[in-house]
Amino acid sequence: MKQVSMMIHTSHLYTMSGSGVGYRNNETIVIDNGKIVGLGPRTEMEQAYQAAEVIDAKDYMVLPGLIDGHMHSRHGFLRGVAQDMGHDRWMMGCMAPF
Repeated sequence: MKQVSMMIHTSHLYTMSGSGVGYRNNETIVIDNGKIVGLGPRTEMEQAYQAAEVIDAKDYMVLPGLIDGHMHSRHGFLRGVAQDMGHDRWMMGCMAPF
């Protein structure tokens, strides 16, 4: 049995590889020193690896390696500027003019 940093047990895993965006159900991700070293059914991963930390993410969707490149940096500077203005269209009616 190999010692690793972490195991994550999940019900919903998207690998972004293969059909259906790589959806895998009820699997375990094995991570060692920040790198994914194993992926498969929980029983198989627990037989092959011993983890220092185990995370139960069964109620969460796991997207390993996801980097969200969609961002609105300029809106970060304006956070809080328009939300308190009492306008039902705060984004376009209040924040956009700034």
